[in-house]
Amino acid sequence: MNWFDVDRVGLSKQADAIPKGRLIAEPIQNALDEVGVSRIEITLVPVPGRPLADLTVEDDGPEGFRDLSHAYTLYAPSYKRGNPEQRGKFNLGEKMVLSLCESATGE
Repeated sequence: MNWFDVDRVGLSKQADAIPKGRLIAEPIQNALDEVGVSRIEITLVPVPGRPLADLTVEDDGPEGFRDLSHAYTLYAPSYKRGNPEQRGKFNLGEKMVLSLCESATGE
């Protein structure tokens, strides 16, 4: 049994208070933090007839996602924690983005 859960709806209410441009910056910052990334491609396309958009952030990082479990684990030990030049020390920002999504994929 887990000691606690995170309510995605409750987290999305917190995320809703953050400007959307700031939230979109979260996955971009993650790409900027990776060694060897020279290209980041961002696509944001409105979903016709719905108050939604499709967001895609891709980079050419040679290592890919170091640990995919960090995509869905808050406060996992982060290799960025000891580096003041990197962001994302708490694995929180992308969860704020994900809490607002109807669906998500990671590769």
